[in-house]
Amino acid sequence: MVKKKKLLEGIDKMMVGVEEEEDRISKLSDPLLRHFLSFLPFKRIVATSVLAKRWRFVWNSVPILKIQHLLSSDPAKDSDLHIKQFVNFMDRMFILRDLSTIKYFSLLTYIEDEYNINSWISAVIKRKVEEIDLLLLPNSDVYYYSPFLIPSSLFTSESLIKLSMVVRVVLNLPKYVHFPKLKLLRLMGARINDKYFIERLLSNCPVLEDLSLDSCTWDGIDDLCVSSPTLKRLCIDGPLMLPCGEIKINAPLLEYLSYTHFLVKKHVLQSFPVLVRAQIHPAAVTSESSIPEQGSSLIKLLGEIFNVKHLYVHDRLFKALALTDGGLLLKLPMFHNLSHLVVIWSYPSSIDIALLRLLQISPKLESLVFHNGNDYQSNKDDSWKLNIVPEGSNIVSGLEHLKVLEFLEFCGDPWEMYVIEMFLKNARFLQRLTVKTSYRSTLLRKNRLQSTTELLMLPRASSSCVIKFS
Repeated sequence: MVKKKKLLEGIDKMMVGVEEEEDRISKLSDPLLRHFLSFLPFKRIVATSVLAKRWRFVWNSVPILKIQHLLSSDPAKDSDLHIKQFVNFMDRMFILRDLSTIKYFSLLTYIEDEYNINSWISAVIKRKVEEIDLLLLPNSDVYYYSPFLIPSSLFTSESLIKLSMVVRVVLNLPKYVHFPKLKLLRLMGARINDKYFIERLLSNCPVLEDLSLDSCTWDGIDDLCVSSPTLKRLCIDGPLMLPCGEIKINAPLLEYLSYTHFLVKKHVLQSFPVLVRAQIHPAAVTSESSIPEQGSSLIKLLGEIFNVKHLYVHDRLFKALALTDGGLLLKLPMFHNLSHLVVIWSYPSSIDIALLRLLQISPKLESLVFHNGNDYQSNKDDSWKLNIVPEGSNIVSGLEHLKVLEFLEFCGDPWEMYVIEMFLKNARFLQRLTVKTSYRSTLLRKNRLQSTTELLMLPRASSSCVIKFS
């Protein structure tokens, strides 16, 4: 009896500790509990309502909602009943939820029911949502654009700050659009057939700072106009095939420009006085006859980003520029602020006079990086060497400030060795050459020691240059 009594006393003491812990948690404020729950998937958040009476209604005021409903590998889970259960769950959530503000709403699902999805979006708009991230997938394996219509209430949100939509739908604007607080807008995969879509959208976003148009289809639209006095970041990613049209960009406060996989006939650009970073990756040209025309357009583009400090380009840019009128290259302004240049190359013959011209008009360039876009095998044809440094070119004048040279995805091909040798011979103030080998290269794995030895033996104009391998 004495032993039993002591054992029960010990259990009571343990339970007191547990009760104290439970009391401490239950005394936490609702904002703290909501903050903790916001890191969980939403179904887990709802499940906490059964933990204790204190938690019963905390879930319905969590400010971050991340909803995901995708098909699984189990056909039984993808039945009509399962989909109906998900719809009922979403409807009940908004019915039971209080009217507190939703800061972030993310919905990843298949487009099964336009009415339900629209009602959910409208529900979060009513709760003063600040950020929306929609990823709506077609409910079929067929690659098509859904007739799904985004609710008009989304385009008149007074509270929305960030909006990201990855949707394969025909995107139309309602008659009235108003985004007074929107700072970030990202559209991906949408089909746009209204030539004034972007103009109307931007004119109703008075504080927009970040715009991304990714893989959108421009149906029957020849010209694209992006004009915003507040825009600081602009990303236009293909497919943007407007061979008969033009792109107009007017954004005087632009700090970052990413312009990739495009093909247009003409650029009409205003200057970008505060531009810091730019990424220019033109699309591959299918018709050789259109290269000179595209090159002239690209020269116009380069001529307006001369204030840039960090520039990332694809060698297709130089290929197009090299086939234009040489006099146009000479008219390019000085890139007085350019300090860091990254070149993604895929064709050895395209690293030629156009690149040298850019180096010559960049007097403050300190860092030059070559990133191999392909894993080449050995090139036995040496004719490309003549194109890299045209006869009579003064490459030294373009390398007077170069301190860092990097070759990424190095494969050890002869043309790579030749380019490195050319720079080592002419960069008199080079401090470091970094060579990062490609993990894909079978050539380099077989001859790594030989390639390393050859690089170390190359003559250098700079006595302080250090070669590093990784």
